[in-house]
Amino acid sequence: MAQGRAVIGMSKDVPTLADAMIAMAFNKSIIPLGTGDRLSKNQIEYRRHLLSVGSARKFVLDDAMSKFVFDIERGLWPKGSLRKRIFGVENARMLSRLPHALTFIEMSYWAFLTRAKETGCKIVGPDGKPNDRFERGDTPTKVGWILRQHPRFDNVVISTEVRSSVLMPNAALVHPVSMVWTVDNNRLPIEIIQLYDDDGSDQSWILTMMDGYKTDKAGWTLTFGDELSMDMVESLGPYERKPSMTATALWGLLSTINDLPVVIEHVEPSRGFMARGNYRKFLKHSVVRLTVPETRWRKLVTKVASLIKRRAHQVRGHWRNDWRHPLTAACEHVYNGQMVCEKCRGRKLWIDEHQRGDASLGFVTHDYAVSKSSGYPQTP
Repeated sequence: MAQGRAVIGMSKDVPTLADAMIAMAFNKSIIPLGTGDRLSKNQIEYRRHLLSVGSARKFVLDDAMSKFVFDIERGLWPKGSLRKRIFGVENARMLSRLPHALTFIEMSYWAFLTRAKETGCKIVGPDGKPNDRFERGDTPTKVGWILRQHPRFDNVVISTEVRSSVLMPNAALVHPVSMVWTVDNNRLPIEIIQLYDDDGSDQSWILTMMDGYKTDKAGWTLTFGDELSMDMVESLGPYERKPSMTATALWGLLSTINDLPVVIEHVEPSRGFMARGNYRKFLKHSVVRLTVPETRWRKLVTKVASLIKRRAHQVRGHWRNDWRHPLTAACEHVYNGQMVCEKCRGRKLWIDEHQRGDASLGFVTHDYAVSKSSGYPQTP
């Protein structure tokens, strides 16, 4: 089910990526639904993922908000030591909880890449080569995420990327590899896969594209069953095996959206499309609009970055050097039962597991305020 042979465009323009997914599920050219047609296991599974957005809580980021996602991704941890940058990423991961057990968020990938180019970043094409002169036909125009809570583990989130087809208008591709992470300090309770051929190395850094980032709390999993997922992975090729968006962008968005000056408008479309002899309306959704001018984006990113650092998070039990009885650096320490060095008389203290940060700033759960509106208007 490669992108070129798996998706067929719809005759009408669809307002959202979620609508394209639903329309595809009823397209007989992709999945036969007539009398006597027998669906294969793979067709049933793929169709189920397409239809899942129908019951999801749906949010569409406008162009300005889509551009700002790039600023969030790059602005939360651009400077400082690796330890500080990892601290920012890990805080964002733990704050990346869902507003609903099944949520769908989509954005303008074209606007995201445009912002990347505006800031001087190099655009890389599907073949892994620089593509600074990219045009609309060269890349998906929309990218979205099917976000769902794991059915057995409340602390685990699974994110499946969906992107618009480059070859077929108004069609979408559900990515065969999904990101999965915990929203606490527990390691993943499910089996993860290597994104590329297993060479024994830790590939978790590919989630964030941050050299030195390693974690057992996030990783990759197959979206579908082994047969369908691996067939799609092989047909995509090595450069498209990784989803277009990094975990850093998604975690940054989920962990900060409550702190951003946005307006969320509820949209009830009046148009629709014909499928199997019935007229089906396009999906209800909420449009998220950023209300801050672009000239103030840098200041806003700095603000939300500082909030992430202060928010409450769990800290594991650990040893800390006692500043009142410092250890001598050149000493070959010999500790007694009270963790006092018998040679330099320096001391270590055991710090119990505790919560750090301002709890009033929250472990974000994202209860969105929705207002009524009548109108609808690789990562580098």
